This record gives sequence, structure tokens and C-alpha cells, in this order.
Amino acid sequence: QSHRSPSSLARPPRTPRAAPRARLRAAMGRTSREHFATPSKALVSVAEEVSPLSEFVDLGYMPDTVPRRCTDPGWAVIFLMALTAWACCCWYAYSMGDVAELQAFDDGHGHRCALESSTPYLFFCKNASGHHNMETPVCRSECPQSSNTSLRQCGGVPDYPTEDIMSMVCVPSDPNEVSSKREGQKFWAYQKAAESAVMLRVIVQRWRSLLVCSLVAVMASYIELYILENNAGCLIRFGVVSMAIGSFLIAAGLR
Repeated sequence: QSHRSPSSLARPPRTPRAAPRARLRAAMGRTSREHFATPSKALVSVAEEVSPLSEFVDLGYMPDTVPRRCTDPGWAVIFLMALTAWACCCWYAYSMGDVAELQAFDDGHGHRCALESSTPYLFFCKNASGHHNMETPVCRSECPQSSNTSLRQCGGVPDYPTEDIMSMVCVPSDPNEVSSKREGQKFWAYQKAAESAVMLRVIVQRWRSLLVCSLVAVMASYIELYILENNAGCLIRFGVVSMAIGSFLIAAGLR
């Protein structure tokens, strides 16, 4: 049996490897160009090019030192243009239109059931057949609670129990009063319109307070981010202490 010399058992000379960082960048660059549509092949290519795992070197970046750049500046410009166009449309609608039309309903004769008037509620009369007249509602001072009353504008037909929605519209309190699906859809649409009208009314009347609250919220958010960046431990301790004190007060109040 022949014995091989130690020199013959030595491994063949290998070509010197490139620097791990340079090989990693080269592999990732080639992979992103050739296999961008197939992420699985991209991962395989990187694994084949950069091996073993020990060659993945920590580049030494921290979250605040990672080189960053704007990825979509073109879309940012388009987004700002869209916001500007939206603001212009809102201002044109506000200056040329009548916001009061969005804050109250009109009856079937064109009279507005304004909140400051003596008849702020929109009411749907019943006809002789028992159906609601959804086309020509009337304004009245309050929503009826029983069928013992009647309104002259409704032709003397007895009222029906209702409930007021946002102090603007009267809808039947009993679902059995709704005689058809179409009437139910109409009442539901008026209910949602009343909710939107009240929201718009609050915005128009309290826009200064809402603006101040928004600015305070933005400032508080930036203050919190600053504290998290520079003194997160203090914020965590304050939160833990506040939770402990709050839990103690709640437990003491339940006794």
C-alpha cells in the first residue's frame, strides 16, 4: 500500500478572496439587477456568492448614522400638488357656496328647518294610506311622542311616535312604522346626513379651538419623541409609576 506524502495531501492553492464587504455589495448589486422579480433566487444567489456566514460583517451603522435619502421625491411633489388642489377646491366651495345649507334640512316647500328657528325638526307626515310622505316633509317645533297629536300641514292625519336624531330630524321610534324598504333607506340616509351636518356645524363653529388642539397635539408628539431619544428611562419610570398609582386609586375606589 502506497503512502501519500504530506505534500500530496495538502489542499490545492485557492485564489484569494475579495474583501467580504466588497463581495457582499457586488453580489447584492448583481442580484438586484438580475433577480429582482424573484426574491427566492436572489437569496440563493447571495448565499452562494457570500459564504460562509461569518463573512457577513457588521458594517457598524446605528439607526442615527445609517445613510438615508429620499426615495420618492417626485411622488412627494405630486402629493403636495394634489393637497394644494384639494385646498383650493375647499376654499372655492366655502367662498362661493352656502355652508348653512349643509347644516340644516329644507322641507318640501323650500323652508329651512334651521336650528335657531322655532321649527328646527324635519318631520315626515303620513298619508291616508298609512305610508310616509318622503317627498314633502315639513318643519315642526318638536318630534311627536304619540299618535294623539296632529299637524295642520299633514292634513290632520294623526302623528306617530318618533325620536329626534341630532335635534334635526324625526324618525319613527317603532320599526313597524316603516312600511317599506324604500322608506327605511330614506330614514337611514337622513339619519346619516344629520350626523354629518352636526359634525360640519361643530367644525365651522369651533375651528379655532380645533386648530389650537391640533397644534398642541403636534407639539406634544415632538416633545415625546425628544424625550424618547434623550431620556427614555425617565419616561418609562414615569409611566410605570403613573400606572401603579392609577391602579391603586382604581382599586381603592372599587372598595
